[in-house]
Amino acid sequence: MNTKVTVRNTPQVITVAASAGASGRLASLTDVNLTSAADGAVLQYDVTTQTWVAKNILENSNTIAMVGVSSEKKGEDPKNLKRKPANVVMKYMQDFGYKVIPVNPFAAGEIINGEVVIKDLEEIKVPIDIVDVFRPSKEAPGIATKAAKIGSKVLWLQYGLHSDEAKKISENSKMQYVSDKCIKQEYQKIFEKSNPVFPVLRN
Repeated sequence: MNTKVTVRNTPQVITVAASAGASGRLASLTDVNLTSAADGAVLQYDVTTQTWVAKNILENSNTIAMVGVSSEKKGEDPKNLKRKPANVVMKYMQDFGYKVIPVNPFAAGEIINGEVVIKDLEEIKVPIDIVDVFRPSKEAPGIATKAAKIGSKVLWLQYGLHSDEAKKISENSKMQYVSDKCIKQEYQKIFEKSNPVFPVLRN
């Protein structure tokens, strides 16, 4: 039996091979990996926004390692910490049920949003679904290598970040690769049907 993937806004229907859990490559849809949910399932993929990919990732993930969460600097107003982009995103994802592990070598042992900061990805002892990156693109390949080593399912680079090398590492390691997208905004657009301006602070 085949899994049918319906592409919205076009008459095109792509068929991928198919037993439950089988993977197919959709080269015409920006070359994203697709894993079928079940034999004969009809899956929708939005070509313009790649909504299906983000929705699939977020629905099937529980634990996020967030690389680059900010720590409080000496003399800094503690209120500023809550307004920093990575910390805003961390708190938001926690509010919606995700376990978020902050990673920052300069703040190891500190508590941010109720979680102990870990020095390095390789020191995390629990399975990770998504490694979410708030570091410069040039650091992405090294982070991708570590993400693959700990068995992460997804490497997610936030707004403004992209790395061809990190993408290649991800593909070779069977990790899904997302770049230049905010995980918080994708959640809001898909599940809350809102289109926020980043960052949006929650009370």
